[in-house]
Amino acid sequence: FVPLLGVGIIAGRIVSLMAKRLPSRSVHFGAVMLLVALVLKTLVYIPVYSSDVSVARHAYENFPDWNSSSFNYASSLIEAGNFDQAKELIATETRLSQPGWVKGYLMGWIALEEGDVSIAISQLQQSFWQCVRGGYYPFPGVPLAKGLIKQGQEQQALVVLETNLKSRQTIKPVINNKRPQL
Repeated sequence: FVPLLGVGIIAGRIVSLMAKRLPSRSVHFGAVMLLVALVLKTLVYIPVYSSDVSVARHAYENFPDWNSSSFNYASSLIEAGNFDQAKELIATETRLSQPGWVKGYLMGWIALEEGDVSIAISQLQQSFWQCVRGGYYPFPGVPLAKGLIKQGQEQQALVVLETNLKSRQTIKPVINNKRPQL
């Protein structure tokens, strides 16, 4: 509210200055209409930032060339508990096919959240080791450790988490196998 109030004060001053310097009513009307149009555009755009899912969906739909927009969208759907939507996206989005560990990671994460711990651990272990061998940051490590802890395998969970802690996140990007600019 405070930034919006500040913008309102600035806009009011601009209109006031224009009213003093420009005697034409059409110029005043044009300035007010421009201000109203900008306010309406802002109000329409606000829902884009209402949740992590809406932000990720906006990036996915409007910036398809971004390396990780589909990965971030799928991840935000899973975090929000929208498992059916996430499964549909994972099944249909071709950009989630490379590198090979991504789909297994996402599906394993969903399985873990749905309570299928043994299936989740199987998928997450495979994805985790593909990440490690491929030089990617091991994103599957955290949900894998969570699943291992649920099964009472704390020592294995510690090994997985130590691998995550020792990994550099800048080894390779998540999607499209493009090397980052360092």
